[in-house]
Amino acid sequence: MMSGERVGILGCWLVSAMSLAASGAEVALVPVRASGDFTIVGNQIILESAGQQVFLEIYLSDWDIDQDGTPLLRTWQADIDSSGYSSGLWGTLIPWMPTCASHADCEAVMGPLGTGGARGGCGVPGVPSGFCAAGFIDDTRSDYVFAGIAEFSAVDLSSLNYRFASSLSGSPVADSGTPRYGGTLVLDVPPDARGTFTIDVVPPTRMWDEDISPIIPIDLISVTITIACQTAADCNDNNACTLDICPPSGICATMTNYNPRFYCCYPVDGTLCDRPTGLPGDFDGDGNVDLADYARFQVCFGSAPLGEACAGVDMDCDCALGDSDVTKFVSALTGPSY
Repeated sequence: MMSGERVGILGCWLVSAMSLAASGAEVALVPVRASGDFTIVGNQIILESAGQQVFLEIYLSDWDIDQDGTPLLRTWQADIDSSGYSSGLWGTLIPWMPTCASHADCEAVMGPLGTGGARGGCGVPGVPSGFCAAGFIDDTRSDYVFAGIAEFSAVDLSSLNYRFASSLSGSPVADSGTPRYGGTLVLDVPPDARGTFTIDVVPPTRMWDEDISPIIPIDLISVTITIACQTAADCNDNNACTLDICPPSGICATMTNYNPRFYCCYPVDGTLCDRPTGLPGDFDGDGNVDLADYARFQVCFGSAPLGEACAGVDMDCDCALGDSDVTKFVSALTGPSY
């Protein structure tokens, strides 16, 4: 495990990123360090314990994938999807905003924040007064994508879906052949967090060329934050149909505790029901999904766990009949029958 180590980790990612065959331009969210003990494997950071802050950085690369001098990069934008903040087994991640009285207080805990007030600091727009911005751009870094060039950059802090962007008013830049830094996001992993959280870079993340035309295709690379488990209890997913396992790797695993070839399972209490057979939605076995099947579906709707009278009606194999089954049944309908 490492604590506060950055040397070597990011370098390994840069080398591996260059060695992989890419399909186009790339915007990647990369883990670089945490406030406590951690290990980085590829684009996954494994924390020895919760109650830490994780530093993620945006990198842009391969906008000129064949290195022939075009296209050049003039503008880029990267959007972070906050829905992954709650994608683990327990707990919810949030942007880390430590208290501050001045810009210097933020630099002391987060490192250089750049030169623009909208790019990070103490009490910047979108951040409560007296708190540091969790998302920022350090445009003084030598590996910044527009390093040393007059540019307009900002971080939209108005929602948990942080948006980083920068644009040139002058000449666009060539692809150097190495991933270039674009911004930093710091997430707080609360003490009660368990499992693996996936943080995505999502559309409308884009790059634009010298003519303000989109550079396509573009690959968006996510990052995962995992809290290493100590016991199987740390891997509890509140699903009675799974066996929770904490392997030596410390990364939670689950396996079904029933035979899914023949049964479905009600996750609340582990009750099993027969797996539906035949054409999905064809509950009477006449080869059509019609109003006769709908009648049986309607009678059973809302049942959980399903009893014998509703055997074979479950569309998503969870031994319950609810809204998700409605969607599947409607898509399976082939026509009326009388």
